[in-house]
Amino acid sequence: MSERLEQKFASGQLTKGVKSSAPQNQNSEELEQTLHNQVMSNTCPICFELFLPPNNQPFILFPCGHTFCKICISSYTKQKKKCPFCRQSIQSMAPNISLQNLILSANEKKDEVIKRLKAKQDQMLKNNAFSTDNMGQMQSNNSSISSQFDQEKYLNDYKLLDIRCGVLEEERQDHLVQLSDAKSAIRAKEITIEKLAEEREDCQARMRKLQQEMNLIQDFQEKEQESIEELRGEKSRHEQSMKFIEDALAPLKTEKEKVYMMIKTLAPHLMNELR
Repeated sequence: MSERLEQKFASGQLTKGVKSSAPQNQNSEELEQTLHNQVMSNTCPICFELFLPPNNQPFILFPCGHTFCKICISSYTKQKKKCPFCRQSIQSMAPNISLQNLILSANEKKDEVIKRLKAKQDQMLKNNAFSTDNMGQMQSNNSSISSQFDQEKYLNDYKLLDIRCGVLEEERQDHLVQLSDAKSAIRAKEITIEKLAEEREDCQARMRKLQQEMNLIQDFQEKEQESIEELRGEKSRHEQSMKFIEDALAPLKTEKEKVYMMIKTLAPHLMNELR
């Protein structure tokens, strides 16, 4: 693109949209304005911004040769390594210096070109103010040129809009796929949460059942504890009774032994009766 524009600057020929049958009296100022408009119409097909550095510096893609601004192509290639226009794989890309220089040069001369064209138009209106035929002819010529420019403008606008719509539609499709994946992931998580909720309820039910069993065991344990306390009290009472009996029995046994010895010594014939 930049090479063709440079050639047109050198040869003075019009760019696309201006036919070879243009009026022979078209002057250099009109040619310059036409070429200036063509250069200034080089905008990014995605964001429609003029190719001006640093943010909108033109970058050319290889091998397809299409050009996009730095911001748009950098953002786009983070997701896909393909040209947004032709979908061809991108092997490399580099700043389009030639196109950038042309646009910078045209941008610097923009005010001068507009001022010169306005002066030319004012002079033409002044020279033809009293000539109805000339005015009609000039309006006819201007209408023809305007029609040619409008056709080119609408065609270019349509192509640029088509490119942008294609890029956005592809991004939309990508987001639809990601949205579908996200919905599937959310549904899977919801199913997992439902299962976990069911397991939690089962665990709570088991815990309630275990708690009931623990309460029963605790009640039984408390009852057994009460029972053993009663048995210990009874045991203590028996021990006390035995002690009293043993204390009373000890002297009786001693006295009994003494009587036995006396009978054995003094009345041995009574021994048989003691058995």
